[in-house]
Amino acid sequence: MENHHTHAGRRSLILGISGQDGHYLAEQLLAKGYEVHGVVRRAAHGRQTGYGAEAPVLDSRVTLHRGDLDDLASLLRIVREVAPHEIYNFGTHGCEADSFEEPEHALLTDGLGSLHLTCPRL
Repeated sequence: MENHHTHAGRRSLILGISGQDGHYLAEQLLAKGYEVHGVVRRAAHGRQTGYGAEAPVLDSRVTLHRGDLDDLASLLRIVREVAPHEIYNFGTHGCEADSFEEPEHALLTDGLGSLHLTCPRL
């Protein structure tokens, strides 16, 4: 049996927390005693995850921050505010169909977003 006290006081930051994988990870980390923060796109609304009316709602213990993967300033601000021990990146441009309609924006968001997270200034 895992000792939950080993994770007490740990802070995680999940980009893409409103997607299926980010939501599932948030639940797992909360169960282990983590303080969980999530980044949602500025265009996102509320605590609803995924798409559609049946999508699960994020646990109220999760602190949400608005930001964008392609905006280094917002990522720097959030990382400095949260001071996470761990960062998980599930964030992407959006749904696959949108990537074909706006390939340049998808590349900038997904590519630069990952690059921004490795930025030494974080």
